[in-house]
Amino acid sequence: VNIPVTLATSSTTGLARTARTDAFGDYRFSALPPGEFTLSIDVAGFLPVRQSITVSPGATLTQDLVLELPTQVTQVVVRADAAATLA
Repeated sequence: VNIPVTLATSSTTGLARTARTDAFGDYRFSALPPGEFTLSIDVAGFLPVRQSITVSPGATLTQDLVLELPTQVTQVVVRADAAATLA
């Protein structure tokens, strides 16, 4: 589906990577150092997703992320003045 998933760490390494989901919605980050990370997805029309994860040495981690629609409907109001007259 080609949705960007960002992985970042708040440690001093400043590591940040982006992967894209495949046709099944799967994504993969390889060769990560152990530590605390934040996965995030920002897609127009959906609520932002943030998930903290801990990567352990030699471990394989599966983390599902769910895109949700906003519960609040945004309303756009357009107004026009009828001050102009046609001749």
